[in-house]
Amino acid sequence: MKPIFASPEDSSPSARPLTTRGSDVPHSGEVAQAPRLPAVIRQLCASTTVADPRELATLAVAEIADDDLRDELVNAATGVAREIIRALRQYEPPTDSPDGLAVHDAQSGPAVGAPSPSRHGRVALMRGWVAEQMRARVHVGAEWKLLRDCTLEDLAFAAAQRREIAARTEAEAERYDRLAKAVADAGAATVADIDEAAFAAAWGQA
Repeated sequence: MKPIFASPEDSSPSARPLTTRGSDVPHSGEVAQAPRLPAVIRQLCASTTVADPRELATLAVAEIADDDLRDELVNAATGVAREIIRALRQYEPPTDSPDGLAVHDAQSGPAVGAPSPSRHGRVALMRGWVAEQMRARVHVGAEWKLLRDCTLEDLAFAAAQRREIAARTEAEAERYDRLAKAVADAGAATVADIDEAAFAAAWGQA
């Protein structure tokens, strides 16, 4: 059995020199001003065996010139903002009393022994939830909108985009299932211990 992905002799971050401070990545003042951080991280992924995202980020930041760090922070914070927007959209309609005695949990439901909310309380909670959801940010093509401002076309785009994402996620899950089966069938300990043909067949490059 021929193992694949053998570790390089030098797996340290400096195994291959980075060129982000040179001509490969534009500096301030040049016409093309693309975010440098993704390029640096891609180069680190290609030139090192570092697997932890935080370690990769730490190494990447060290490669960015101090004058450019603020712009890169904004670029990175944009991704964080998208994740927060997605998380905020996961809220479910509240069902518990607004008096603080019962805490809503989407999985376990109302707290045991909590008093039932009055009709007025339920209406107030629902109105608050609706107002919150109307402020949800939605990606609709070339722009972002609040949910309350979305048109039929915007909603159709958002639905199609989520179906596409779901399909890609399902395909990735199946890929990992095939690879797990290949590792098990070979009696291997890790992916690196299976042969190239088995890996290619499982991972989709047969």
